[in-house]
Amino acid sequence: MHVSPQPSFRRRNNNYTVPVKAMVCSTGGATPKSGKYKITTYRREWNGLQGDVYGQYATQIVGNILFHSVPYTAKNNASLEYWEYDKLGTDASMGCVRLTVRDAKWIYENCGAGTQVEFYNDSNPGPLGR
Repeated sequence: MHVSPQPSFRRRNNNYTVPVKAMVCSTGGATPKSGKYKITTYRREWNGLQGDVYGQYATQIVGNILFHSVPYTAKNNASLEYWEYDKLGTDASMGCVRLTVRDAKWIYENCGAGTQVEFYNDSNPGPLGR
Protein backbone atom coordinates (compact mmCIF):
# COMPACT_ATOMS: atom_id res chain seq x y z
CA MET A 1 0.00 0.00 0.00
CA HIS A 2 1.23 3.50 -0.83
CA VAL A 3 -0.18 6.75 0.54
CA SER A 4 0.78 10.15 -0.83
CA PRO A 5 -0.06 13.07 1.48
CA GLN A 6 -1.68 16.29 0.29
CA PRO A 7 1.38 18.60 0.38
CA SER A 8 3.70 18.38 -2.60
CA PHE A 9 7.07 16.94 -1.72
CA ARG A 10 8.52 15.98 -5.08
CA ARG A 11 6.30 15.86 -8.09
CA ARG A 12 6.84 14.98 -11.71
CA ASN A 13 4.00 14.77 -14.22
CA ASN A 14 1.48 15.34 -11.39
CA ASN A 15 2.65 12.21 -9.55
CA TYR A 16 4.60 11.93 -6.32
CA THR A 17 8.01 10.50 -7.12
CA VAL A 18 9.32 9.80 -3.62
CA PRO A 19 7.39 7.62 -1.15
CA VAL A 20 6.90 9.55 2.08
CA LYS A 21 6.27 6.90 4.72
CA ALA A 22 6.16 3.11 5.08
CA MET A 23 3.94 1.57 7.75
CA VAL A 24 3.57 -1.93 9.16
CA CYS A 25 -0.08 -2.88 8.94
CA SER A 26 -2.53 -5.75 9.15
CA THR A 27 -5.17 -6.36 6.53
CA GLY A 28 -7.81 -9.03 6.05
CA GLY A 29 -10.03 -10.92 3.66
CA ALA A 30 -12.15 -7.89 2.67
CA THR A 31 -9.17 -5.55 2.16
CA PRO A 32 -8.81 -4.55 -1.51
CA LYS A 33 -6.04 -6.56 -3.16
CA SER A 34 -5.32 -3.91 -5.76
CA GLY A 35 -6.73 -0.65 -7.02
CA LYS A 36 -6.71 3.08 -6.42
CA TYR A 37 -9.09 4.82 -4.02
CA LYS A 38 -9.49 8.32 -2.66
CA ILE A 39 -9.81 8.97 1.06
CA THR A 40 -13.26 10.33 1.92
CA THR A 41 -14.24 13.02 4.40
CA TYR A 42 -15.24 10.42 7.04
CA ARG A 43 -12.83 10.39 9.98
CA ARG A 44 -13.27 9.79 13.69
CA GLU A 45 -10.85 10.03 16.61
CA TRP A 46 -12.57 6.95 18.13
CA ASN A 47 -14.63 4.71 15.88
CA GLY A 48 -16.73 1.68 16.79
CA LEU A 49 -15.56 -1.43 14.93
CA GLN A 50 -17.00 -4.89 14.38
CA GLY A 51 -16.82 -7.05 17.48
CA ASP A 52 -17.65 -4.36 20.06
CA VAL A 53 -14.17 -2.80 19.97
CA TYR A 54 -12.87 0.64 18.98
CA GLY A 55 -10.16 1.97 16.71
CA GLN A 56 -8.36 5.27 17.14
CA TYR A 57 -7.90 7.76 14.30
CA ALA A 58 -10.20 6.12 11.77
CA THR A 59 -10.00 7.43 8.21
CA GLN A 60 -12.30 5.97 5.54
CA ILE A 61 -10.75 4.57 2.38
CA VAL A 62 -13.84 3.06 0.72
CA GLY A 63 -17.10 1.63 2.09
CA ASN A 64 -16.44 -0.11 5.42
CA ILE A 65 -12.67 -0.18 4.81
CA LEU A 66 -10.80 2.22 7.10
CA PHE A 67 -7.32 3.05 8.25
CA HIS A 68 -7.35 2.82 12.07
CA SER A 69 -5.28 1.78 15.06
CA VAL A 70 -5.25 -1.74 16.44
CA PRO A 71 -8.43 -2.37 18.49
CA TYR A 72 -9.24 -1.17 21.98
CA THR A 73 -11.92 -2.68 24.24
CA ALA A 74 -13.11 0.80 25.30
CA LYS A 75 -12.61 4.41 24.19
CA ASN A 76 -9.51 4.92 26.31
CA ASN A 77 -5.79 4.40 25.80
CA ALA A 78 -5.51 1.89 28.67
CA SER A 79 -7.68 -0.69 26.86
CA LEU A 80 -5.40 -1.50 23.90
CA GLU A 81 -5.72 -5.13 22.80
CA TYR A 82 -1.95 -5.73 22.97
CA TRP A 83 -2.33 -9.23 21.49
CA GLU A 84 -3.74 -7.58 18.33
CA TYR A 85 -0.84 -5.12 18.30
CA ASP A 86 1.49 -8.14 18.20
CA LYS A 87 -0.26 -9.27 14.98
CA LEU A 88 0.72 -6.18 12.95
CA GLY A 89 2.28 -7.31 9.70
CA THR A 90 0.01 -10.35 9.43
CA ASP A 91 -3.45 -11.04 8.00
CA ALA A 92 -5.43 -10.16 11.14
CA SER A 93 -8.26 -7.72 10.35
CA MET A 94 -11.69 -8.21 8.81
CA GLY A 95 -10.75 -5.84 5.99
CA CYS A 96 -9.65 -2.53 7.46
CA VAL A 97 -6.01 -1.50 7.48
CA ARG A 98 -4.83 -1.74 11.10
CA LEU A 99 -1.86 0.39 12.10
CA THR A 100 -0.01 1.54 15.18
CA VAL A 101 -1.71 4.51 16.83
CA ARG A 102 1.16 6.72 15.70
CA ASP A 103 0.74 5.73 12.03
CA ALA A 104 -3.08 5.92 12.12
CA LYS A 105 -2.80 9.40 13.62
CA TRP A 106 -0.30 10.45 10.94
CA ILE A 107 -2.76 9.49 8.19
CA TYR A 108 -5.63 11.12 10.12
CA GLU A 109 -3.71 14.41 10.40
CA ASN A 110 -1.85 14.49 7.07
CA CYS A 111 -4.02 12.82 4.43
CA GLY A 112 -7.16 14.77 3.69
CA ALA A 113 -10.18 13.89 1.59
CA GLY A 114 -9.12 13.10 -1.96
CA THR A 115 -5.71 11.68 -1.03
CA GLN A 116 -5.08 8.70 -3.27
CA VAL A 117 -4.51 5.29 -1.68
CA GLU A 118 -3.18 2.49 -3.87
CA PHE A 119 -3.21 -1.18 -2.94
CA TYR A 120 -0.69 -3.57 -4.48
CA ASN A 121 -0.67 -7.35 -4.65
CA ASP A 122 2.44 -9.50 -4.15
CA SER A 123 3.28 -9.63 -7.86
CA ASN A 124 3.37 -5.82 -8.02
CA PRO A 125 4.98 -4.70 -4.75
CA GLY A 126 4.77 -0.96 -5.36
CA PRO A 127 7.30 1.83 -4.91
CA LEU A 128 8.78 0.59 -1.62
CA GLY A 129 9.28 -2.98 -2.85
CA ARG A 130 6.88 -4.38 -0.23
